[in-house]
Amino acid sequence: MRTGCKFCQKFSGVVGGEEIPDRVLFESENFVVVPTIGSIVPGWLLVVPRSHFLSAGSLDAALLQELICLRSTAEEALRDCFGSVTCFEHGAVRECESVGCGVDHAHLHLVASKFDLVANAKAPSTSQLHWREVAGIQAATACIAEQMPYVFVESASEGAWIGTGSIIESQLMRKVIATSMDQPGCWDWKTHPFESNANETYYRLKAWKDNRVVLLPHA
Repeated sequence: MRTGCKFCQKFSGVVGGEEIPDRVLFESENFVVVPTIGSIVPGWLLVVPRSHFLSAGSLDAALLQELICLRSTAEEALRDCFGSVTCFEHGAVRECESVGCGVDHAHLHLVASKFDLVANAKAPSTSQLHWREVAGIQAATACIAEQMPYVFVESASEGAWIGTGSIIESQLMRKVIATSMDQPGCWDWKTHPFESNANETYYRLKAWKDNRVVLLPHA
């Protein structure tokens, strides 16, 4: 647990923390899945490690596999309730980098989107990142080993991609989503919390979960 980290305080389970289990929709030994503030669209979740890591690329192989299993459960729920799902992450290698979006604790985004988020992210007009197709989130470990910040994005139709560059602007993927939704000025989660969308996500997925048996992954 990192002192001063809000995600550690919420989800580490340490006595004296600020864990809010009523908003945790799915969990495993080392991860939780929660709706998020700043949900530009309904159907937006975060997969968050309980322990302090800066990115998914910082996780070891066992933790990555656990994350992938829990992500699969959460994506199934999102697809059933909201439609097709895109996954993305801003991967930082150091604290206080712009790519970290002001939250220096790993968090993988799962977003139900009716537009091609992968293509929009890779468009030359969006960013100057170098993009390459990869097998999955496991490829992020090489970026961290090379001390290279990254953006990871994946969908069922377009596959998985990693974009790298010396500097990655803050909240890049949120800007892509906001523009795709014709709300280009509403990308910043700090000033546009979209609480009603987060609440809709929570209650619809809770109802989905309550009406079926969910087999959660084990570490």
